[in-house]
Amino acid sequence: MKVKCTEGKSVGALRPHGNLVRVFVDEDYHYGYWVEEDRLVALLGVDARRAYLEAGTEATFEVEPAVAQSIIDIGVTPYKKARVI
Repeated sequence: MKVKCTEGKSVGALRPHGNLVRVFVDEDYHYGYWVEEDRLVALLGVDARRAYLEAGTEATFEVEPAVAQSIIDIGVTPYKKARVI
């Protein structure tokens, strides 16, 4: 599934613990989820982690549906959370 990270994203190295990143899952750009960056990166595989850190202020990459659901589960949103699996 496609994941896009925008606002708050670190470039090159992670910011200190607690940095929030806006994440959009499965091309749903309505609001997104605010996720702690260190928790987000911990969910990613090697290739997705590299793509995340090497990208500029926005990063788009593919993850497995289970990872996408984990991102949704830990994310904060004022709306009802989606189920992808």
